[in-house]
Amino acid sequence: MLKGIVHKFYCDMYRQYILVTFDADKFTRMTGIPMGSDIAGGCVCQMDNAPLLMWLDMTEDGKLDMTDCAHESFHIADLMLDMVGMEYQHESGNEHVAYLVGWAMGCCIEAQYYEKVNMGIIDYQGNPIELEAEE
Repeated sequence: MLKGIVHKFYCDMYRQYILVTFDADKFTRMTGIPMGSDIAGGCVCQMDNAPLLMWLDMTEDGKLDMTDCAHESFHIADLMLDMVGMEYQHESGNEHVAYLVGWAMGCCIEAQYYEKVNMGIIDYQGNPIELEAEE
């Protein structure tokens, strides 16, 4: 069972922050959204007090599906841009959207790193922790 850690990240450019958790029960307690079979690898919710909360399904050995991270990062970007009043522009490249998706992906990866440290899978330098074999 993963610990109920919530990682917080602040986006200076848009003056908004997001929360990332890998604990489905914590996500449900914070949002009231039950985790069902229709929520596969992740979910994003805007909470009443404005922050965005992202839940991602992490395996017991600390692995994430990067396609789920990218999918939920797009939702983060979409919601955050709505919060600050920015829109998609036809034939513009929408660099502001691409920036936020990349930033949110970075948040996923950083949260995964700290979660793996907390789980005892890696040390702070990112090296795998070798567990001694029991005799």
